[in-house]
Amino acid sequence: MAVPKRVCLLAVAVASLFAVVAVRARAQEPVASAPVAERVQERTLANGLRVLIERDGRQPRVAVVMAYDAGMRDDPSGYRELAHVVEHMTYRGSRHVKPNEGGDRVIAAGGLFNGFTSRDHAAYVSQLPAEQLPLALWLESERMAFTTEAMNDDLLDIELDVVRSEWLERDSEGMRAALPEAQMHELFPEGHPYRHTQDRGSKRDFSYDLEHVRWFHQQHYRPENATLAIVGDIDLAEANALIDKYFAGVRGTGTRAARPAAPVVPFAGERVIDFEWRYPRPGLIVRYRTACPDLVCKQALRMLAERATGDRHSLLSYALQTQAGIASEVSMSLVEYDHAQEVVVYAWLEPQTDLKLAQRVLDDAIAQMVELAVEDKELTSLKQAVWTGELRSAESIQYRATRYATSSRTKGERYDLDALERALFSVTKEQLMQLGAGVLSTRKRLIVRVAFDEDAVQGGKIVDSSGMLFHTGAEASKP
Repeated sequence: MAVPKRVCLLAVAVASLFAVVAVRARAQEPVASAPVAERVQERTLANGLRVLIERDGRQPRVAVVMAYDAGMRDDPSGYRELAHVVEHMTYRGSRHVKPNEGGDRVIAAGGLFNGFTSRDHAAYVSQLPAEQLPLALWLESERMAFTTEAMNDDLLDIELDVVRSEWLERDSEGMRAALPEAQMHELFPEGHPYRHTQDRGSKRDFSYDLEHVRWFHQQHYRPENATLAIVGDIDLAEANALIDKYFAGVRGTGTRAARPAAPVVPFAGERVIDFEWRYPRPGLIVRYRTACPDLVCKQALRMLAERATGDRHSLLSYALQTQAGIASEVSMSLVEYDHAQEVVVYAWLEPQTDLKLAQRVLDDAIAQMVELAVEDKELTSLKQAVWTGELRSAESIQYRATRYATSSRTKGERYDLDALERALFSVTKEQLMQLGAGVLSTRKRLIVRVAFDEDAVQGGKIVDSSGMLFHTGAEASKP
């Protein structure tokens, strides 16, 4: 978001990033030698605030993340962007903090900060010198307990203009415009809370006022709806004393706010949409959905993505870029929802490439990958690549704090590097092959064909569609 004077938070563990030499050796594991369950202290305050603390003394800094169950899925029907606007308003002061003063003080103390609203959460991230932990916790307690006291119509008008400007900026940038929201609209049936998280239509107006903003904050920014994660060079006893000082007195209601259910909706067929934009980059986006029952399945999905597009010699990358010469970039990524996962293939094509031809080449490459047996050496290589990538990410105290704070509370999961390792290295060749064959089905997927048209509307739009993703009656064939 673009709140004045805000600074985007960047990972600071650059030097240690390159220290990951051994892949799995415990003696060289870069994060810590003790198991995660032992080095992460977890407790819940009497008011319901969940707290996770991990001491990491390798850098004299601390990362603080407060996450609320207050994402875009929680926007009431007809009040799109309400969660996002509330996030903006929390930077506009509180009972004891002037507008934008919190950010100014963090920066003056040598820190960085950011906030974001996702489908499922609103999260506030700060990273400061370790001795500034009291400042970070005080500001978060102000955000939780006293923000509504500083809200007024003038500040709301300013933030509504900021949000409108963000949408206009995304429209002008092409790739961040209508393409993501067009997909989101297609990926869930009518009435599903995820469907409207990006469904803003053509209007940029907001149908709510200050009382709606205050109501949303009072409903969702409560201790029982929040998780606080702290990772860094801290004394655990002192950190817990500070947490009690700033948060134990914040009143809760005793129950978490009710949330719209976000059930898994499996794909039942194939749907193709044709999308045109002004960006001179044609492409294919193919999305598959699954619901992994455990961490082993999730880690196998990551291995599948590595096998497909880990580098230019991976199976899909080699087929489209080297053999066919029709793609400039190919990637397979994973999208996690509370109860489901999606495997997404992006193939950005050379200009003038025929999209239907590209789709046939991609389908053939995926079919060959699914049928090609996984050998022992390849299995080991895939595990090493996935594990090394996770260790590199986990070197950042910000990354770990964010993962701790935003891990799904609905299913009782928590980010645990040791559990991830055990799950990853237990994946068998047979499991990987079966998962690939089951997930990458040509009968159950969403295909987005992206074409360049210099006369397309700003931000792009869907120009044609066919097929249905969901069973008849679960969703209309067109938005």
